[in-house]
Formats: sequence, structure tokens, C-alpha cells
Amino acid sequence: MFNSALIDREKTGWLRYGTSLEGLQTKYDQQEEEVKELEGSFEELDTQEKEIEKEGSLTSGIKLKIDNQRQKIRVRIERAKNKRDSLGNRLGEARDRIKIYESRREATVKKLLERIEPSLTPLLERSERLKGKKDILESEMNEFSSFINEKQTKLDEILQKMKKYPNLKSALKYRRDKMQKEIKGARKLMAERGTEAIDIGRKLSRINERANPWIEMRDKFQSVIKREAVAK
Repeated sequence: MFNSALIDREKTGWLRYGTSLEGLQTKYDQQEEEVKELEGSFEELDTQEKEIEKEGSLTSGIKLKIDNQRQKIRVRIERAKNKRDSLGNRLGEARDRIKIYESRREATVKKLLERIEPSLTPLLERSERLKGKKDILESEMNEFSSFINEKQTKLDEILQKMKKYPNLKSALKYRRDKMQKEIKGARKLMAERGTEAIDIGRKLSRINERANPWIEMRDKFQSVIKREAVAK
């Protein structure tokens, strides 16, 4: 049995870049919002300048202050955009890394599954064959049980008649002996089936002990592939 160190290593890489991606996305969104706010302030400054100009209050001093403020906002916008674009590049790189790790992890899972199947398949096939035999034995045991119950009911009736009508004992003795023999034979066959079924049950338990770790490993890895398929 091998451990899952390979897939755990890929999972660690995915989580590292996955967490990085979430943090970068938050920072990128915040920076994008800052750019919009600064651009809104820039537009509002233009609007205010036009309003002051309409009122005839736009002196050279006021215009100089507005121009200086506009220049400061323009510089801030440029810096904010550069920071946003830098975050966007890092965000793209993080997404690419995640795709690489997802691809590697999926390849690792498939490789591990290929190693599991040759060991697991023969065990499952043998288990199915034994289950089929056990089902047949249990079905035969049920049939013998029904047969015994039916014969026992008839035997009880004969015994009651022999007790009630002593003069019929000789006539009923043959039927009594025949049914007792049939019941005894059926019980013997039923016991043999039971012993065989118990033996098969022990074999199934041993097979399950060997197969279950492989099954758990297989199911774990298959769930990884299914989750990634849904995510895509």
C-alpha cells in the first residue's frame, strides 16, 4: 500500500496559490474601486470649475488651485492604475499557477488510480464470485427451511393421529418414518450449506480487509477528479 504524499503535495501547492488568488482578487477589486473614485473626483472637479466659471467667479487664483488639485488627482489616478494593472498581472499569474497545479494533481490522481486498479480489481471480482455462491447457499437454506417446516407440520399431524387413533399406528408408521427421514436429511443438507456459507463469509471478510484500504484510496482520488470537473 502506498501513501498519498504525491497528491497531498499537489494539494498544498494548489491551496497556497488558491489563497494567494483570493487575496489578490480582493486587492485588485479594491484598487479598481479606488481608480473609479479618483476618476469620479477628477470629473467632479471639472464640473465645479465650469459652475464657478458660469457664475463669473473663476479668478486666476482659483483656477490655479483647481489646476494644481487636478494635477494631483491625475498623478494619483496614474499611480492607482499602475498598481491595479500590476495586481492584474499578478492575478493572472496566480490563475495560471492554479491551472498548472490542478493539471498536475489530476495527472497524479489518474496515475495513482492506475496503480490501484490492478490490485483492487482481482479482489473485487473474487468478492463478487463468493457473494454469488453465498447468495445461492442462503437461498437453498431458505428452501430447506421451508421444506422442513412443511414436513414437520405434516409429521405433527401424523403423530397426533397415531396418539388419537392407536389402531392406525401400523398404517401411519411408514409415513412417520419416511417424513422423519426426509426432515433429518434436509436438516443435514441445510447444515452443510450453513457451514459452507460461514466459510465463504470468513473468506469475504479477509478479502474485504485487503480491499477496503484500496477502495477508500480509490474513492478519495476519484472524488478529487469529480470536484475538479465540477469546478471547471
